[in-house]
Amino acid sequence: MGKNPALHGDGKTECSMDKTFSRFCTISLFNQQYWIIRDLEVTNFDPGEAGMTLDQWEKENVTKYANVILPPEYKGKNSRKFGIFIQGNNVGQLNSIHLIKLEVHGVNGDITQRHTGGIYFRVFNTGKDVPTFFNDILVDSCYVHDVDRSGITNGSDYDNRTATVNTDWTPNLKFVIRNSIIRRTGGNGITIRASQDAIVEHCLFDYCGIRTTGNALYPYNSDGTILQYNEARNTKANPGDEDAGGIDSDYKCRNTIIQYNYCHDNDFGMLVTGGPGNFNEGTIVRYNIFERDGLIEREGHGKFAIRFAGSSTNTTFHNNIIYLGPKQINTNIVYSKDWDSTYADKSFFYNNIFYNEASGGSYDFKKSTNNIFSNNAYYGNASNEPVDSNRVTGNLRLTNPGGGPAGYRLKSGSAAIGKGTRIKGSPAKDYCEAE
Repeated sequence: MGKNPALHGDGKTECSMDKTFSRFCTISLFNQQYWIIRDLEVTNFDPGEAGMTLDQWEKENVTKYANVILPPEYKGKNSRKFGIFIQGNNVGQLNSIHLIKLEVHGVNGDITQRHTGGIYFRVFNTGKDVPTFFNDILVDSCYVHDVDRSGITNGSDYDNRTATVNTDWTPNLKFVIRNSIIRRTGGNGITIRASQDAIVEHCLFDYCGIRTTGNALYPYNSDGTILQYNEARNTKANPGDEDAGGIDSDYKCRNTIIQYNYCHDNDFGMLVTGGPGNFNEGTIVRYNIFERDGLIEREGHGKFAIRFAGSSTNTTFHNNIIYLGPKQINTNIVYSKDWDSTYADKSFFYNNIFYNEASGGSYDFKKSTNNIFSNNAYYGNASNEPVDSNRVTGNLRLTNPGGGPAGYRLKSGSAAIGKGTRIKGSPAKDYCEAE
């Protein structure tokens, strides 16, 4: 078999139905249903804006950005582009858009806009005000790389709500992304917006955020999102960045579940945040491995492996491994940050292993309230360790801490065996026993 058919856009073909939202793309669907697009290579590159060929641009993404500590933030102003742009407007429910085994790359979009890049699903409201949403989006076995700014994302004009009032929030349903690779994105890797019970699983995120601020994976303004069995690594920080972590439960979200993920060697750490005047309610973070995260200092906030920010409430963080390596220095293992003078409240930490081989590791809870720690195991010297009512002491006897997922099995005689507390509703298997 030969290569997949290739569609190479010129970066100049207008495809947005809303002319106030001008975008250039290679493939576009508008108010379409029951499509399967598969086995294609898609690019949308404007060499005039880049000042170089597509091959040169993708090589520069490696040499100038991905392989550099604190790479420069890209300051150019490009047009707004996508590889694939799926649109809906004032028609109600749109069903079954499946994207399978696609390679989408070479999109030199506007780095200042989150809504440009590889694949984008968008719901508009241009005046008729018929709440519109997608039902059954599937992105499976795709390779999205070298795109600005985002890898895969979506947006909706029907997304307005507060913690208590749903103004016109009309979520997408059955939004699933799986078995895909997201590599060298200018900003975010995958963002899930305005969705109910979305799933992102079995994906690899590698070198996201190389040109500007961005986390590898997060939901925003969504309920019941499940992020599982993913690997997020090498997310890059640029000078002055706000985001450069592996996985984030962002604000205006409820009941996010983050489980069975392997996050490692990301410049910033994992994040749970509720924005000022907004909310993040009921996030569960369980059975994950966070290894050597927090490599770079966020300006004014130090280094951190786990960060709680703003008004997040009722977050449960249990049965995770947090590992800091011997080359890490002055890193907060758990760090609470304000957002416009709001802090996290009611954060619960159970059955975690905090394994600290770094120098100067610490915990910093600032003005966050009602933090509860119980049945956690602590290794290494860290200042300001939390009060833990059932602290696990003794030799943890891990197989090879710092050596990847297989390094955190408990050997016979480990002090942690049988010392956890049962968390109601949690799965029976931990990371090492699951898929």
